Amino acid sequence: MESQSIIQDIAKKLDIVLDTQQEMKGSIKDLQASQQEMRGTQDEMKESIQELRDSVTDVQDSQKEIRESIKDFQVTQQDTLEALHEFSTHVDDRFERVETRLNRVEATMVTKDYLDRKLAEERSDGGMMHRKTDSKVNGVIKELQARQVFDAATSSRLIAAGPFKQPSTPA
Repeated sequence: MESQSIIQDIAKKLDIVLDTQQEMKGSIKDLQASQQEMRGTQDEMKESIQELRDSVTDVQDSQKEIRESIKDFQVTQQDTLEALHEFSTHVDDRFERVETRLNRVEATMVTKDYLDRKLAEERSDGGMMHRKTDSKVNGVIKELQARQVFDAATSSRLIAAGPFKQPSTPA
């Protein structure tokens, strides 16, 4: 009986080993499935990493283009500033010439007060000359009347025709 008990013991142990072996085969299958799943996840991760690398490369290319655009803009801005400086220098020179000419004109220009005063003097001088001339003409008319070249009516008419109003004198 002992041998039977040993055999039963061995059979139990063999069943345990077989059960354990079956459990291990199930675990191995689960591990293989997990490993396969991890390979799929790993492939997805590789694809995501590649997409990220591509995105980083795109961003780097964009940054390079932006840097080049900024350099172009800086060159264009510098050209614009130089052109603006040249233009403003030219305008400054023109303003200086205009200011010089204006100063010369102002220095030689007469003022309204000066013109008014000179015109008044000229009118006064012209009026005096006309009065002197009129009085001389009137003197000649009277002299001619005295010599009986003109009669009194002609003399009065000629004197009245003069530029200045004369007091009427009896002839």
